[in-house]
Amino acid sequence: ARTHHRRPRPGAPAGAAAGAVAVEALRGFSDERVSMRRKRQRQNEDHDKAAVAVTWAGAVSDVLLCGIKFYGGVVGNSAALIADAGHSLSDLAGDAVTLFSYKHARKPPNEKHPFGHGKFESLGTLAVSGLLVCAGGGAAWHAFVEGYPIAEALLAPYVGYEAPAPAPYEAPTALAGAICVVSLLTKECLYHLTKAVGDRVNSTVLVANAEHHRSDALSSGVALVGVAGAGMGVPLLDPIGGVAIAAMICQTGFELGSDSVHDLLDGRRCLSDEAKLAETVREVGDGMVRDFALRARRSGPDLVADVVVEVDGHLSASAAHTIGEHVRLELMERHAGIGLHDVALQIKPVYRDRVSTRADLLSPPHEVELQVRTDVLREVPEVLGVTAVHVYYNVNRPGGRPLKLEVFEEHGVGMDSRDLKKVEDGKAELDELSSLREPSFTEAGRHKSARSPRGITVEVDIILHPRKTIGEAHDIARRIRAAVLQIPDVTTCDVHLELEEVPPEEKSLVSVVERQEENAQDWDGSRGYAS
Repeated sequence: ARTHHRRPRPGAPAGAAAGAVAVEALRGFSDERVSMRRKRQRQNEDHDKAAVAVTWAGAVSDVLLCGIKFYGGVVGNSAALIADAGHSLSDLAGDAVTLFSYKHARKPPNEKHPFGHGKFESLGTLAVSGLLVCAGGGAAWHAFVEGYPIAEALLAPYVGYEAPAPAPYEAPTALAGAICVVSLLTKECLYHLTKAVGDRVNSTVLVANAEHHRSDALSSGVALVGVAGAGMGVPLLDPIGGVAIAAMICQTGFELGSDSVHDLLDGRRCLSDEAKLAETVREVGDGMVRDFALRARRSGPDLVADVVVEVDGHLSASAAHTIGEHVRLELMERHAGIGLHDVALQIKPVYRDRVSTRADLLSPPHEVELQVRTDVLREVPEVLGVTAVHVYYNVNRPGGRPLKLEVFEEHGVGMDSRDLKKVEDGKAELDELSSLREPSFTEAGRHKSARSPRGITVEVDIILHPRKTIGEAHDIARRIRAAVLQIPDVTTCDVHLELEEVPPEEKSLVSVVERQEENAQDWDGSRGYAS
């Protein structure tokens, strides 16, 4: 039997004080959340200002350097410097793409883009990487055009043919070398500044633009080598250095492009971020979450996570939801620094079915509850009312399968508690976690948990006449259990007696008892029996 005890109503002063304390606590909690939200908003505004400022600084520098390089190339007799001036002019396109994609990626969701605009940043990174590859290709072509006649003249005596007469050549002046040094230092400073801001605001397109600045610095270095080599009488240094730098620029462009395509295709490349999220889930869910599985992906500057947590299957829906909200909110608050923007959280019971068709599913809970109420009230007339019917499903995840193999489309791509342990021990990398598949039979048997019979457990809360004896109540419970076990899929039934509940059709249990006692007295008096 189960008795519901109601607390006595507190006095007005104590109740008012308790209410005031509760209101103050809720107000303090709400104020803290509002303060954190405002702080995060101010931080985002500061990040946007820094990103826009450093991009505009790069654009202005490109315009100035373009003019200076062109002037120095013409006056200082340096073809390499003139070519580098054209490279600086093309860098304005990279700055424009960076500014456009950064601003659009941080626009809030709307009707056309309900998941936000984060992919704009990946598209911008892809565009900048394309500019880098083009810059590297242009540098390589320039090195080939400049170096081929020189190499031909040097190799002519060894291959047995007469090389054409070289074109008249005038060595560059010191002005050209000085401009190369200024350009190299300016672009290197812009690289470090833009890279620092990009890392701080978690922007891949800013990092790509920083690499673009680095490519300009390297090309200026090649121009400086060419000027110095020409002054020393070794003009071949310029094309050799140009080929080497072109290869480095193209490699950087291909790497950035590969990462941006990976993000556009929702590829997984944030194992360290997943490990941080998994550690938080394990810490917050300690004692409440039986197991978990998660995966994360990048959407431009944002990190989006899918989290599945296992809880006790006998918890109420509201209790399971509360556990999930604790986990979700803690994740959002702790990991805003790595760009966590959204958490899609799913609650699963530890024991659940794994079937291939709807026909294999157990009966739904609303049908079971209706059948229980109908059968109990029809088969056992002594029951005054059924106050509640609780339906639980006794099904297991077969064979101790890892949770991520079940919830992430059989591929096992994600992270769970076992993977987190391996990462912490330094025994797993991204490829190893991604390739985990179905465990062997021996491993599955070793992790196999205690299994309950597949079926439905029903708890029935009933009301009986208060004058019923314990023996009578026991017999009624046995009859109820027998009736409920006849329902399809039901394997277990528990009957609980409510001692202070009222039937749904009556205002109070006292009125039922008084009316039955009055009827009994009238019946005894009509027969002349003593009460």
